[in-house]
Amino acid sequence: MAEAAPPLVAEMRERPMAPPPEPDRPSPVQAPAAAPDAAVTAPQGATPTADAEPMGGSQERPEPPRPALPASGPRWRTQAPLLRGRCRLVQTLAGAALITLFFLPWQGARSWELLPYLEGADYVRQFGLLVLGGMLASSGLLPVPPSFRAGTGLVSGVVFLGTGGTLLNLWQRLLAILVVVLLPASLLVRTQLQRARLPRWLGLMAVVALLSLYIVPRDQVVPFWVAVDLVSERRDEMARFIGTYLLLPLPLLGLATVALLGAEAAIIGELLAWLVLAWGPGALLVLAIDNTQVYMALAVLVSAASAAYGAAELLGRIIKTLERRKSE
Repeated sequence: MAEAAPPLVAEMRERPMAPPPEPDRPSPVQAPAAAPDAAVTAPQGATPTADAEPMGGSQERPEPPRPALPASGPRWRTQAPLLRGRCRLVQTLAGAALITLFFLPWQGARSWELLPYLEGADYVRQFGLLVLGGMLASSGLLPVPPSFRAGTGLVSGVVFLGTGGTLLNLWQRLLAILVVVLLPASLLVRTQLQRARLPRWLGLMAVVALLSLYIVPRDQVVPFWVAVDLVSERRDEMARFIGTYLLLPLPLLGLATVALLGAEAAIIGELLAWLVLAWGPGALLVLAIDNTQVYMALAVLVSAASAAYGAAELLGRIIKTLERRKSE
């Protein structure tokens, strides 16, 4: 007769056997363990650092910073214009104005009817309304480099201003072009680059040139005293008005000098630039006899404005290039 098994053994026999444990599977949350044959060894000659990651760590190392990609497209597309697009707007409007003046009647005749009878500077001036106007309008509308657009405005404006149409002789015309282009351009640059020295000296040079127009005699007569005599005329009100208008640039020169020398007053540079640009065409309107002088006043205004804004854009780029080279 078999002996009875102890109670602990009998209990273990009655208990069902547990299935064999399954091999560990990687959790979807946990990172997979490193392969046993992936040995993490430091290169020869490398010394461990304090912030080195311990072997077997699961932390991810930060990616090294990626180098900045070069800007796509031509370089001139990434360079912001100095005057924030105003140079382009001025040239577009100037080109449209010159083309419109070409198609308007000049003393009852169209420009293409007058060209066969014109010679020299008169022919260049009349035909330049169409050619230079087309150049200014196309450079303002098309996506060309800002430097090319500024150069086109400067050259076109100077060429038209140099064709005459005023009562000044050659050297006075050259000084007037220098003043009309250089002084407003210097004031425009001073509004953006108030610490730059180059526009300050160029603007002061234009101030001296304008003063010489009043002081240097013309036909043995000083223009300044002629204007003073017109102002002192008591019988003729028109003469007093003309004399006062001829002396108007003198207080403008004082304000322009303050804006050129003081950085705090440079904020009014663009306003003073437009006052200087409008004075010459205003003189033509004061002395206007027929509509052709009104046309010439408008043509002089837009040509001088396009030349001044083009010169300001080029001058600003030259200053920025020089500053960049100094910093390097």
